[in-house]
Amino acid sequence: MTHPAFIPFGVNGLWVGKFETGYKDATSTADAQNHNTTDKSKVVIKPNKYSWRNISVANSFYNSYDYKRDLDSHMMKNTEWGAVAYLTQSIYGRCTSNACTEVTINSQSGYLTGYTNSNVPYFSNSTGASTTNNYSGIYDMSGGAWEYMASVMNNSSDIAIDFGSSGLNAGALKGTKYYDVYKYTGDMTHWNRRILGDATGELGPFQSKDSHYVSSYFDDWGLFVISVWPWFIRGGNYNEGTHTGVFAFSRGGGEAKLYSSFRIVLTPQ
Repeated sequence: MTHPAFIPFGVNGLWVGKFETGYKDATSTADAQNHNTTDKSKVVIKPNKYSWRNISVANSFYNSYDYKRDLDSHMMKNTEWGAVAYLTQSIYGRCTSNACTEVTINSQSGYLTGYTNSNVPYFSNSTGASTTNNYSGIYDMSGGAWEYMASVMNNSSDIAIDFGSSGLNAGALKGTKYYDVYKYTGDMTHWNRRILGDATGELGPFQSKDSHYVSSYFDDWGLFVISVWPWFIRGGNYNEGTHTGVFAFSRGGGEAKLYSSFRIVLTPQ
């Protein structure tokens, strides 16, 4: 089957930001988390940059959408994250015929992009933090900051959600191809609401551990969206240990948070 990441745009591939989105010219962790604004000129996608955090879904969405209109830039969706996750868990990623290795966590407490769990930067042979175990892969998908996805659950009437504190509404989202929509439920354990290929509900069986749910993929977090936290976040934070990973998913309210960033995808025709 064609993976759902490719269907809405009518393309055979995606260009995914190699690193979490950074804040251009930020000289400290505090500086990069102090701009809940829309300014595409401040987007930088390079290693050893301070991740742009404490930014709402709304501003993440607009910065991503405006970044490169000629290349159909947009904020990463859950289905697109899923495509990268499954590529990682393959012979084209980190698997051989015998086993798969987990992506190393970026545990850099200052939220610098491209690092590993031993605080080794990208330019110092940090291929363990790559989705392909070499420099051609994607970084910061395990650790660094949680990343908001352009992926949201409907409201209790199962229609387009009131986006509330995210600052977005259905009309502002530029069309459904730029975001994934999930059916409503009041129960966080209804993982069958997943979109096949988004690397959420199909990662079961799930079990309760450390006061939360984890999946069967490396014990990564497996917390589905609910009404008070309708937006998906992926990857985990730098300090969350073994439950952080490429297959980790959780939820947020859409508002700016110190632990949340975003990633940009291009789908040129």
